[in-house]
Amino acid sequence: MAHQTVGYAATELLDSCQGPVVEPDPSCPVEIILAALRGRWTALALLELLHGPRSFSQLAQALPTLSEKVLTDRLD
Repeated sequence: MAHQTVGYAATELLDSCQGPVVEPDPSCPVEIILAALRGRWTALALLELLHGPRSFSQLAQALPTLSEKVLTDRLD
């Protein structure tokens, strides 16, 4: 089977973005998502939330090395 190249609408989104900035440009959805995912522990908290709705205490138990302050910051 031959490889088929497929175009994605996402490339249009990337073309509209300026590149790395200090504050995300509200017109660039890629920058907004990357800004939301920045920070240590964010990916692990999101991974836990992929299993379904969790209470704060359930997340804290699932991520025992994460302080409650940092968990609060990541959920904010």
